[in-house]
Amino acid sequence: MVWQSPNQKSIFSKLEFDSLVTIFIKAFKIVETDASDVGYGGILKQQVHGQEHVIAYISKHWNPAQLKYSTIKKEFLAIVLCISKFQSDLLNQKFLRRKIQYKRKRGSTGSTRANNQKGNYNIFWVTYPDWESPKPTTTKQTVTDYAWSIQTLLDLEDIGLTKIPKLAKKTWAEMASESDDDSETDLQKQIQKAKQTKTVCNQRPSQSLTQQESTSQPNNNYISKNKFFNVLQMEPEYWDKNPFKATAKVFPPGFHYRPIATNKTRKFYEFILIDTNSVSIKHFKDPKDPNLNTHSTIQILKVMQPRHYGSNLNKPKKFSTPFDPAGYNYWDYIDAWTNVFWHQNSKFKHSWQIYFKNNTVYNFPNWFLQWWNYFGPIPHIFPEEVQQGFQQFNKLYNSKESRIPADLKYFSSFVLSWIFSWQYRYGKTENSKQYPPLQRHAFVKWWSQFDTSKTAPDQVKNWFQSNPEFLKPADPKTSLFLNQKSQLAAFLASSKSKESLAQNLKEVLQLLQQEVEEEPSKKEAESSETNDDQEDDPFYQNEDDCFGISLDED
Repeated sequence: MVWQSPNQKSIFSKLEFDSLVTIFIKAFKIVETDASDVGYGGILKQQVHGQEHVIAYISKHWNPAQLKYSTIKKEFLAIVLCISKFQSDLLNQKFLRRKIQYKRKRGSTGSTRANNQKGNYNIFWVTYPDWESPKPTTTKQTVTDYAWSIQTLLDLEDIGLTKIPKLAKKTWAEMASESDDDSETDLQKQIQKAKQTKTVCNQRPSQSLTQQESTSQPNNNYISKNKFFNVLQMEPEYWDKNPFKATAKVFPPGFHYRPIATNKTRKFYEFILIDTNSVSIKHFKDPKDPNLNTHSTIQILKVMQPRHYGSNLNKPKKFSTPFDPAGYNYWDYIDAWTNVFWHQNSKFKHSWQIYFKNNTVYNFPNWFLQWWNYFGPIPHIFPEEVQQGFQQFNKLYNSKESRIPADLKYFSSFVLSWIFSWQYRYGKTENSKQYPPLQRHAFVKWWSQFDTSKTAPDQVKNWFQSNPEFLKPADPKTSLFLNQKSQLAAFLASSKSKESLAQNLKEVLQLLQQEVEEEPSKKEAESSETNDDQEDDPFYQNEDDCFGISLDED
């Protein structure tokens, strides 16, 4: 796209950044498309409170082959390409497709762009075969729907309930409006009891009761990683039994980490990752409360190494659009990978879905391995097929020759996805009179909609065939033996008569006998060299002293 003025580029870029945080998952979407002789364009909009808002856009030129297409072919291709571009926001929901609406100048009589022409409106429904279709619901979405944790809502959906028969007279939404931790615990107990008694109401039309009973759903609860950050040492001035209230006393509004500067907000760190094209982030909001982020997704596109930043890691780089602060250095970039996740909603039940990009080769810096250790998944959450695939991957992966751990390589290569969440907890103290440290504990679970067949053991074998450089080498002695065996077989196969075969067999037996006789002498020579090296090495001379042990003492 050619910018007509610098101000136009600034406004366009600002719109791009602002659109990251305004997507409503339940809002009705509109896709506008148009095509010309030179290219095509598309706009994705959403309807909120009766008004249309732009949330994404695309504009590209035709390639040489597409330039030869007819006009109607170009129009249809524009529709396909634009919907493909916006598919992540349109998946499993109806949306309107129409031609881009152009405002005509007053007095114009042209009607070539009039949107009331027949065929300019289409209703679409985008689905993937391996994705779960949305479940129809008759209950009205309210703010109280988000008063429970995501896991509780998913459990309710799994058993097809909007209220629990014979266990509670109130609907779960009504109970949520009176929410506290004890009531949610009680509700979880009632859900488990309902599952055990196979009580089902508001049954999904896509499944019969028999099918629901026979379908085994894996346990998909959050699991603690037993990993934590020490956020703050509590002091009497800001101590509170509720850790969230304690942080509100000491941190600036919107901060859940120690601020280096008040203008280095979480959004600042998010913009660093967006501006460097390191991630793609989307925040999903409650349609009734635009200030409540229910959950977010983050796709890892790349992780910048020091050499990609430049020779001077302390030299600031400017953002592509005006921002305060105006720029960042490489240390800010590293901090961004952790601080961007320190977001919580007013219910303190926010979660992140983290995943990698398909067909992307990652070259992770060493510091990212620490990030993976805290934010990454653990094998306990893997479904059975993923467990089998990972065991196969771990068996074949040459971990000794790679600094990248097997689980990180497995997830980044097979584009696996997991869900991460965190909560404040107080740590333990040795003295009851001491104030405890405030910690941030990590929790993870599996994303249940992932197609696990893509990670099956046979798929893992296919991956190693395409990427043999990561394959664990065979045992050297075994490889040597198999190589010699194949050479001997070829040597014997070259025999042209019984006499020559007998002669060749005799020579082979003599060679094997000679190798067997030479083997003990080789081992003695190797052992002698090892002993000589140990005698010359001062560490081995004083080994007992090094560990505080002297065998000469009585």
